[in-house]
Amino acid sequence: MYSRWVTFLAPGVLTAVGLGVTIVPHTTGLQYAKEATQAYKNGFPVPVPSKIHNMFLEVKQDLLACASSLPSHNITEERLNNIKPYTVFGFEMFNLGWLRSEYGCWLGVPEYFKYVDGCPPSQRIRVNHRPVPWQEPAGRKLKDSLSISDDAKQFAIARETLLICQDEPDKYFVNTFGNMSVSVALARGLHLRLNLSSKPMLVTGIIYSMVITIGVTFWFFINDNLAVRAERTADSAAALLGERYVRAGVEYCDSIVRRNQALRDLMGEDGDSVFTAFGNEQTLVRMRHVPIVERLNFFKEKLDAINSQPSQTRA
Repeated sequence: MYSRWVTFLAPGVLTAVGLGVTIVPHTTGLQYAKEATQAYKNGFPVPVPSKIHNMFLEVKQDLLACASSLPSHNITEERLNNIKPYTVFGFEMFNLGWLRSEYGCWLGVPEYFKYVDGCPPSQRIRVNHRPVPWQEPAGRKLKDSLSISDDAKQFAIARETLLICQDEPDKYFVNTFGNMSVSVALARGLHLRLNLSSKPMLVTGIIYSMVITIGVTFWFFINDNLAVRAERTADSAAALLGERYVRAGVEYCDSIVRRNQALRDLMGEDGDSVFTAFGNEQTLVRMRHVPIVERLNFFKEKLDAINSQPSQTRA
């Protein structure tokens, strides 16, 4: 009797947890997720500069102008108006929410986007909880990588908006529900075929643990593949916005490569386990993002293709 209950209870609990992790931060828990990723100063959220707000509005207009070229993203003024910017800690763009829900979406912009050329880096920046030695080569390289043009910032905002418009939580929900349903069916099938009710608890536990392990492994694998595909789709869509965005894509991706290389040096021995010498994130089994060097090469190829065209035909 106990094994029959375990057959449904264990995968059921995992399904509930998986759905919670997948959906709650983008719906009912959206405000809590935003507060957890928000950048703070003196206990108060860091506001989004008016200049970034204006960039966001310009990006919206550019996306609406090219909406017919991006049918899979379902870009409408109503959907774009449900996306709001906020300032996140760290160096990466971020997004939360689900455009199909009543809660809307938040687009996270790194605090360093307020920097301009010649502006001294914020003393709030820490690497491994230590102040950055800005006068050293790695420190100067990090500072240079954080000083990017307005076009590069607009590219980053556009690309993140395109990620949001793909409604990725839909796919994560289907993956979670489908994966766990298959796990329950597999566990039940093994329960009947192997007559686990008559087997020792240890044997039953091993069989169910194997089923759960396989299910969770496939869940991570499919989620990672969905994320990588969404990022490649967003880059391809951003390249359709015109030559200015392609050039900005080269600049932005190059700045990330240089930033990662600088962080690798500043982090000492820990840096080798986080970043490669080329600037990519180290991966062992999982690949949760498109390698940044691959993204850089993609936009370089797009730019070369544009430059090879007669000037009259350029977008």
